Amino acid sequence: MFEAFEHNPFMASAFLIDAVVDEYLPLLDALSDQMDSLEDQIFADFQAEAVEDIFRIKKELLILRRAVTPLRDVFNTLLRREQPLFSRETHTYFQDVFDHLIRVADTIDTLRDMIGSMMDAYLSISGNRYRILAIHFSPVDRSCVHFSVFGRGGRVAEIREPSGVAQSGHSVY
Repeated sequence: MFEAFEHNPFMASAFLIDAVVDEYLPLLDALSDQMDSLEDQIFADFQAEAVEDIFRIKKELLILRRAVTPLRDVFNTLLRREQPLFSRETHTYFQDVFDHLIRVADTIDTLRDMIGSMMDAYLSISGNRYRILAIHFSPVDRSCVHFSVFGRGGRVAEIREPSGVAQSGHSVY
């Protein structure tokens, strides 16, 4: 195999880039596993700290995408030229690397969509939790405002007038 590298530098570059691209797949699998456990944190037992993990994974996916996408575009340009730059055998290796890059880029895009959906779910669940708290405590809030305004014994200027009392009572409810 190494004899081919001596006579063909394109073959050596294809081999090296393929090795690098192949290392992206285990990294993406690890991120996918982290997203699975993050999903459990959000849906099974809601943990507010999950948002930090969501943003961390989202940033890692963005960094990976920025590394893979330009490389994919370069290989696409090299393979689609009318005048080939390299032999048919080298073209086959470059095509293999390009296929791996497409697979990695598609996986990154899928994981980015999934992490975006997780963020939406997190925000929805946290919003529902706060809405439930607001519903439970809103009667207490109204009664506190009601007693704080009307418990002054008419010392507030707006309450002395009958229309002022109605306006104050209406604005509370």
